[in-house]
Amino acid sequence: MDIVDIVVGLLVGAVWGYILYKAMVCDHGCVVGGLSMRNMTMLLVIMTSVVTTALIIYPLSSLGMVSLIPKPTYVLGNLAGGAILGIGMAVAGYCPGTAAASLGAGKADALVTILGGFVGAVLYAVAFPWIKPYLVEPMAYGKITLPGLLAAKLGVPSLAAALFIIALFIAGIVFMSRFQADRACGVTAGKTGSGTVPPEGVAADKI
Repeated sequence: MDIVDIVVGLLVGAVWGYILYKAMVCDHGCVVGGLSMRNMTMLLVIMTSVVTTALIIYPLSSLGMVSLIPKPTYVLGNLAGGAILGIGMAVAGYCPGTAAASLGAGKADALVTILGGFVGAVLYAVAFPWIKPYLVEPMAYGKITLPGLLAAKLGVPSLAAALFIIALFIAGIVFMSRFQADRACGVTAGKTGSGTVPPEGVAADKI
């Protein structure tokens, strides 16, 4: 990694942090609402970024212009790590990306989350030799991707498999956008006294 890679990484990170903050994904309520599936904003931003990146990376990869270097897949370790991350997000109201963006915006409590992440990384490194036989070695499938698995299963080019999965993500984005819009309309109708039933988790006297 040379200085150019570092500078580009910092610039891209700064732009991404700005987008997260302006999209209000850094708000505690948005993060917790996403975990409880009552506010789709965080999920929509994440899925849109995944789709945008995939539409750039996979065509370039098929042309040999970039190389995909996925992380090894450890099913048990991924499940355990995902559970710990989810609990941490619910408690802190931040994910790693939104914590960094919020710290840049001057929110001091985000620093606690970031420091907690560093402590967790150190503890993981120290405990790795002990947890490896239980969470890493079992059900380890190496460096795989969903498009790669689908391409091998169906005997189609990796790019075609990637575009199919991207299409599914886009369908999910459209569905969640409409779902969130319908919930917003329900709240608005309730405020005008139309008798609309309030969304789950919203008290009737709050709308």
